[in-house]
Amino acid sequence: MRLHPWVRQLLASALGSAAVAAWAPLAWWPLAVLAYGALFQWLGSSPSVGMAASVGLLFGLGLHLTGHGWIYSTMAGPAGMDSASAALATAVVLPGLALFTALPCALHAWLLKKSADRPVPIWLQSSSFASLLTAGEMARALVWERFSSLSLGYALIDTWFAGWAPVLGGYGLSWMGYGLAATLAQTLVAKRRMASGRMQCIFAVTACLLAGLLLQKVQWTEALAMPLHFRLVQTHTTQGSKFDPAFRARITHQVLDLLTAEPADLVVAPETAFPLYWNELPDGTLSALQDFATQSGSHLIFGIATVGGQSEGYNSMVHLQPHGSSVSRYDKIHLFPFGEYAPAGLGWISRKLSIPMQDLSAGAAAQPPFTLMKQGQTLAIGTLICNEAMLADEARRWAPQTHLLINPGNMAWFEGTLAIAQGLQITRMRALEVGRPILRVSNLGDTALILASGAVAQVLPLDQSASMTATVNGRTGLTPYVRWGDWPMITLCLLCIASALWAGKVNRG
Repeated sequence: MRLHPWVRQLLASALGSAAVAAWAPLAWWPLAVLAYGALFQWLGSSPSVGMAASVGLLFGLGLHLTGHGWIYSTMAGPAGMDSASAALATAVVLPGLALFTALPCALHAWLLKKSADRPVPIWLQSSSFASLLTAGEMARALVWERFSSLSLGYALIDTWFAGWAPVLGGYGLSWMGYGLAATLAQTLVAKRRMASGRMQCIFAVTACLLAGLLLQKVQWTEALAMPLHFRLVQTHTTQGSKFDPAFRARITHQVLDLLTAEPADLVVAPETAFPLYWNELPDGTLSALQDFATQSGSHLIFGIATVGGQSEGYNSMVHLQPHGSSVSRYDKIHLFPFGEYAPAGLGWISRKLSIPMQDLSAGAAAQPPFTLMKQGQTLAIGTLICNEAMLADEARRWAPQTHLLINPGNMAWFEGTLAIAQGLQITRMRALEVGRPILRVSNLGDTALILASGAVAQVLPLDQSASMTATVNGRTGLTPYVRWGDWPMITLCLLCIASALWAGKVNRG
């Protein structure tokens, strides 16, 4: 049944919106497969490349408006922007994200039109569709400050495809998910004369699923013998009070009390747990922390802004060691757009936000990990502050030199939104890709112990002050993804797209 173009566009927007349920917190991943399958089918029957681009754009708008609607609520809420400006800023950002769905859709339709006289084999249609959409995800993350949220691979982390993550990374899962969607669509509508091509697609998807199941049994990394006893401090500091001078003293005392409440090998507090600069810490705070660390043998890592030699500000995590006179720190490298710096051409958005510590500097690209000793065993810890967990290359950079990762964040900006659950799902993918456990700690919630398998072993309830006490074993060894990165997927995508182009050229000849 042929749909009127306007009906198809409205349905595309509705499907993109419904597909958001595939990601956390609902995690109904088959919805995304069905939605992208319908998108694939509509692109194949679009009367023009322009119509295909329109369908892809509206699908992307529905997806990002529903899945990333928290951009508006954050700007108009905790960030203090007026509603009109927040709506305008959102109207700039969301279509910009949706373009990276629209452009691959247009290119896919263009490839089909080039070979209209003799259709491209359906297995090649499916693989080129998967390659174009995956390439769109990669391009979106490059253009939009590594913003990888709502990449399809994250929705598939609890499927058999997840076994591929330590080999091909999250984009590998995205590629297989798009291929599955296209294959299902082809299976439902393919004509009898295309039965052989349909079977090839089904065989390929089935092989990927079964291989993924087998790969889940592979132990790419090895656990250290000595377990680490840790404590994660969830401070329950709301964004409304965090940087208010009237609450500064109370919050500082609260964080101090939580950090020193109970000893552990490692105690970690969230990003900017102390809502001030290092040189503004009240008298006695640092000495109290150092005394506790020395007396209890605890290593303390907590978030606080620091100042460099040129008076530049950094979003830092500070490490206090027992019996140590020096203080080591990690300065965030990849700052959050608008909240921590103004992207080029979009400074007007940042200027309308009421955010303290807004004009920060990026830390050095190569910073050493934190280290601690326990019974003669050295444990190296890498740090991903907040949105740095979206960056697979940052987790890959840490893996060869660390046994464990920490992911401190300030999720109070996103209270009551999908961003919190999405963030936890993204961090799970990083753990699975690099074969390292991750300690995720936030002020309002999603504080969790994530195993190297990507499984959440323990998580604290949202919106309460609490501590998580548990043990974890650091790990050694490198996954194939750490060694190769995204190059295998980039190569595969380029080969599939080139093959589709070649098929169209041969068909025209």
